[in-house]
Amino acid sequence: MSRIYSNNDPIEIPFPTDKFQKYLSLLKINEKDLNLINIELIFALSFLDFKTGKNSLDEFSEISNHLLSLLDIVTKTTNDFGKALESAAELNFYIRNIEDSNDNSVANFMTTIENYFQKLRPGLLDQAKKNKVLKQST
Repeated sequence: MSRIYSNNDPIEIPFPTDKFQKYLSLLKINEKDLNLINIELIFALSFLDFKTGKNSLDEFSEISNHLLSLLDIVTKTTNDFGKALESAAELNFYIRNIEDSNDNSVANFMTTIENYFQKLRPGLLDQAKKNKVLKQST
């Protein structure tokens, strides 16, 4: 569970454990066995579920925040994946704390995430979709 602030009031956001466990099950791994590729796939699956309404923004953001915590500092700060994951992790804070009509932080975060999948890792979403369909049908 994490705590974010909206207008200086704390909001407790529960971690979506069941959904995260579902992703681990789809990949047939335990959390302790996560590697960079599996973290990317869970991020892709979570993003797909967010885009189709199966994950709320808070669930997507919390899963992303958890995945971000599993990355080493170099990957977090110098890698396009780390930047996309950090953008997703920040969404649930910034959506509640838009300063004015010129605040484009949420749009910028979404653009960073979309660009990661569309330009930098174009096949990852397709791989995640395929993996999800295959695992659900067995």
